[in-house]
Amino acid sequence: MGTERSSDIPASHFRRQIVYNSQTPSGASNPVYGWIGSALCGALAIFLLALVPVLQAAREALLELAALIATVREEVPDTAAAIRLPALEVTDTLEDLGTLGEFVMVARISSNVVAELGC
Repeated sequence: MGTERSSDIPASHFRRQIVYNSQTPSGASNPVYGWIGSALCGALAIFLLALVPVLQAAREALLELAALIATVREEVPDTAAAIRLPALEVTDTLEDLGTLGEFVMVARISSNVVAELGC
């Protein structure tokens, strides 16, 4: 029983086995899935190739932005100091005008007092 020769096995058994093996084995994919997978891989490759110049342009833009920020960092303190100095001068001038206005007011009051006294 355990040692059967191929001549003892009926030919129909082999035919069924051949037919069974010609069918799609379990776990194998449909050929359509292979085409879809290939198309997706191709699309991904094209996308990645198109992404290279975009990333290079973004890198250049970031380098230019870094240079601009460095320039602003160098120039802003000097510019702020240049603006602050005239602002201080304007403040001093307004204070002087305020003091001058007080003198004018005192002079008017004095002239009114003198006019009232008739001197």
